[in-house]
Amino acid sequence: MINKGDGKMIKHWKTGELGTHSYASNPHYNIAINGKVEINPDSGKADNKVELRVNGMYRMVSDWLDSGHQLSKEQRKVLIDKLAIRGNEKYNSITKEWQGTTPQ
Repeated sequence: MINKGDGKMIKHWKTGELGTHSYASNPHYNIAINGKVEINPDSGKADNKVELRVNGMYRMVSDWLDSGHQLSKEQRKVLIDKLAIRGNEKYNSITKEWQGTTPQ
């Protein structure tokens, strides 16, 4: 992970995370403070990058989840836990409401 100094953190995929048809020499992504995500195949080259706004990232993740993904139970649990927490609030799936939490 590399901090670019502009609020973006460059993250590279790890071994085994890319598909067999990935031919980029240095694929990476970064997430800006405003929630935009950039996906770039090569460092220093912005000609072929893809930029997703928050609603585009939401759509991609939502479509992927609908596609019959193959996450383990542990991976699903981690994602559910991450989605259920927003600052000092936690989502109650029974009441369908956000509830304040006490700082620990």
